[in-house]
Amino acid sequence: MLLSSAFRVSHCYNGCVGWAGSVLMAAIFSVFVSPAAVVAPCPSRVALRAASFGASWLCVRPSGRSFSGWVAVALFASGSSAHAFAQFAASRLGLPFCAVRSCGDRWSVSVPCFVSRVPFAWSGCLPFAWLPLSSCAGSSASSVGVPAAVASAVASSPVLGFSGSRSVVPPVLGVVLKLAAGGSSPVFVGCAPGCDRAVVEFFPPARVRVFSVVGASRGAFAARSSAFVSQLAAAGGVLFSFPSGPCPAGLLPSSVASRCFCGAGSGSWASLAFAVGLGVPSFVWLPAGVVVPAAWGFSSLGGGWWSFIPATQLSFI
Repeated sequence: MLLSSAFRVSHCYNGCVGWAGSVLMAAIFSVFVSPAAVVAPCPSRVALRAASFGASWLCVRPSGRSFSGWVAVALFASGSSAHAFAQFAASRLGLPFCAVRSCGDRWSVSVPCFVSRVPFAWSGCLPFAWLPLSSCAGSSASSVGVPAAVASAVASSPVLGFSGSRSVVPPVLGVVLKLAAGGSSPVFVGCAPGCDRAVVEFFPPARVRVFSVVGASRGAFAARSSAFVSQLAAAGGVLFSFPSGPCPAGLLPSSVASRCFCGAGSGSWASLAFAVGLGVPSFVWLPAGVVVPAAWGFSSLGGGWWSFIPATQLSFI
């Protein structure tokens, strides 16, 4: 028997299901997290890719048929979009057994996913999380809430640079990547999990330049990020940044890499500080309640977006 309850589902991130809309629960005996050795995408990565193919909703639920114990079920308005997403999952995510089913006037694609933690446990209940992706679907900037300045920068920049959280991949990143898919500008990105990996997986390998860490020291990571920003600046590119939290206290933009990569605790903000210091046009999307420090010279574009446009680059706005 199905039971319903009104929980709030906010987002899915890094293998963790976040709860924010309606949650349906069915009676079962127990729910387990995915086995540690399982290699499968986390729900946020599936949501990002499904949204770019036009999915409207994503359901994350346990599954006895999935090798990971969980599936992310994406809902599409057309069979062609559903099959295209399933083919992508087979070729790029290494998941050749994604089931495509007709559900009335919708189509569903079930993708095995990795869930490392069940947010809460009710004895005898099975949680289902529904994540709306409609804000990530569509092709026009106005329909998805991407400011015109962001869409213009994506379309006109000679090089697109991406940086962001290692753990949280916001669905809005998928919107920007979908806009970028229509162009041919080279893409610069780092080698970290999270946002970096989502960008690498989105584009054909020939279009992406991945900046990798050489060595295992903490300085090696800073050197990687410094090289990424420096090369982006030299190429006249634009940075799109997606930090998951606030700027570390005391961090300020600088054209001196060591002042930015100073161990403040956030590589995303350090890269953004260095980019601004070098005069790289930058767009940053921040979660609700997080703002760019006033001293950084950014302007709010609304919807969580902020922009830094040097005087010589005002054509972007």
